[in-house]
Amino acid sequence: MREMNFVGKQVGNYHIGAEINSGAFGSVYWAKHQVLSQRIVAIKLLRAYLGSTSERDQFLQEAQFLEKLRYRYILPIIDVGFLEGFPYIMTEYAVNGSLRDRLRSLADRPLPLKDRV
Repeated sequence: MREMNFVGKQVGNYHIGAEINSGAFGSVYWAKHQVLSQRIVAIKLLRAYLGSTSERDQFLQEAQFLEKLRYRYILPIIDVGFLEGFPYIMTEYAVNGSLRDRLRSLADRPLPLKDRV
């Protein structure tokens, strides 16, 4: 499989910066808006190349479902699409890291009650 490196590429008005994290399904990058210089987003680019119309439609259907999720620990989707045939999901950028990072930092201590709801 081709090595993915999208640093420096353009997605709409967003210029992709450094990779934040990567895993089995894709990589997450931060990106900065070209005009709105204070707008930083996270873009998850999936490793699966979606070439067929049915695969692309399935991805877009799932994105429509994800858009409906509203919870304080779920980042809202800003945009979805395809970059060089690879699907991406753009969300707000979590400055303080992910919920997973937060839980790992607690080690064996429980999540404080104020953060559970």
